This record gives sequence, C-alpha cells and structure tokens, in this order.
Amino acid sequence: MPGTVGQVARRTPVRRPELGELEALIVALRAGSIGEAARRLGVSQPALSKRLRQLEGVCGTRLLERSSTGVIATPAGARLAAAALRVVDEISLLDDVLAELRGQATPVRIASSPVVAESLLPELLAAARGDLTGLPIELTAANSAVVRRLVETGAADLGIAARDGDGGDDDALPEAEADDPLRAQVDVIASDEVIVALPPGHPWMDRAQLTLADVAGEPLVLRDPRSHTRLVLDRALQDRGLTPVAPVAELGSTAAAVAASLETGSPAVLSYLALGADRRLTVRHLDDLRLPRQFVMIALPQALSRAGVRRTRDALLAAAAARSSG
Repeated sequence: MPGTVGQVARRTPVRRPELGELEALIVALRAGSIGEAARRLGVSQPALSKRLRQLEGVCGTRLLERSSTGVIATPAGARLAAAALRVVDEISLLDDVLAELRGQATPVRIASSPVVAESLLPELLAAARGDLTGLPIELTAANSAVVRRLVETGAADLGIAARDGDGGDDDALPEAEADDPLRAQVDVIASDEVIVALPPGHPWMDRAQLTLADVAGEPLVLRDPRSHTRLVLDRALQDRGLTPVAPVAELGSTAAAVAASLETGSPAVLSYLALGADRRLTVRHLDDLRLPRQFVMIALPQALSRAGVRRTRDALLAAAAARSSG
C-alpha cells in the first residue's frame, strides 16, 4: 500500500545519457564556451546546444551556467562530468583494444618542440623501444605554442613543449588538480637553459664576465621570434629595459643557427639541450642572469584513456628519468 513503512520507493524510469551527450558536456567544459566546443567536435553550435539541453533533461537539473563570457559547470554538472569522463575513457579504451585485435593499432600522435624532436626524442624512443613494440608513433615538430594548441584541440595525443624554469608560462594549458579530471596532465621530461654560443676566435672567449647588456649590444644569430628560446631572451631583455641591436639572422632551427654562427663569426643564443654533443660552438652562461627552462609532456585525460597513449607517455618519462639519473 502507498506509504507502507519499509516499502522501497521505485525510481522514475529515464533513459541513460547518450555517449554524444556526455562528450558534449566534457568538451564544453574544457573549451569554456559552446562555440569553441562545437568547433572542436565538428558540429554546429545549435546542434551542440541541443545535445546539452537533452542531457539536462535526462538529469532533471541544470548542468552548465551560461553567460556572455562562456560556460562553467554547476555543482551537478561537475559531478556528472567526472563520472562521464570515466565512461568516455572506457569507450576509448575499448576502441583501442578492438583496433589492436584487428591488427590496426591506432598511432600515438606526438607533437614536440623542435629542440626535443631533434635532440632528445630519438634517444628516448630508442631507449623505450622495448615498451613500445607494435605501437606506431606519428611525430610533428612545431613551436611550443602550436604544440599546446594541437593537444588542446585533440590533434595530438601527447605534446612536448617548453616552459620557464620556474614553472610559469602564460601559454600553458591549465594543469590537473586532484579534484579536476578535465585538465591537462603535465610532467617534466627534461631541463634546459638558454645560453650564448660562441664561434671559434670570438673576442668574448677571453672575457672574464659576460652580461645581458653585452648580448643586447652585439649583432647575434637568433632563433625565429615565435620559438620559446627567442621568447625567453626577448622577455629577459624587456625586463632589464634593454633594446637589442638588429640580429645577423633569425632562423627556424638550431642547426641553421649553428651554421650561420660559424659562417658569420657572430654569437648565437640557443638551447643548451639542442646543441647536444656538437661542440663547434663554445657555450657561455651569462654571469648576471641565468635563463633556465623545462620541457614538459602534456596530455589531456581523454587522450590518456587510450592504453597506447598511456604506455607511450610512461615509457618516455621512464627513459627520460633514466637519462637524467645516468
């Protein structure tokens, strides 16, 4: 009878959310706006809004707070997003397993700063080859800002980008916190420093001290203005109120910059890591300022739901740790 003590109330039957609706919620929260989320998913904004309204109808509550500046999760939306992420991750893992069973393993797409792509990543991949057997790797070299964009939009599964040595970087993706499963996982893979590299016979070889002011007053061989190496130098000069003279050359790779320095006899400002074992140029550190930085591996949780992506990240990080300790 209705109201009988001990009677268990029956739940009102509702349909389960569809996978596309759950993905819509996750991407909308990651993007921070409906328009950007629609672009990433390749659907129209009205179609995405409809999916989200349908999901709110299934849940019987509002999941997103909408404003002129974008969208954020309500408490109910944050709770559902955390659960939805696990569901989407498991579906992605199932897709990976099915592909491997068919002999069609999905390539792991790595986007990397040219410094790491040219000087470090081949060594790490060789060291990790036993853990990556049968797993195809696709590599794209791009500057650090582009790497972050490729990871953010899902065009790359793993990104390796530069950030300042103190951990700060205005262009970095938001890093994961313990209670936020939607944000990027970020791990340090290598340390580096922006240094001055001198060609043979340059007068600075015999100088007792080398300062940032000296660098500002000398025609230099530099990396292109969008490279992180160049951004570090430009920021340091700006902070000291120094205006540099015009460079001898601005080049897109370390190899080209080394060649130009040797040919012109001009100093170059380069990555210490990128120089590697090439000692045709002499490394000088500035005496009044050090310019450290780190290279970090970036991955969104959705990418890490794939077994192959997790295996690649773990193997590369282990190889990097072994290299550092060795």
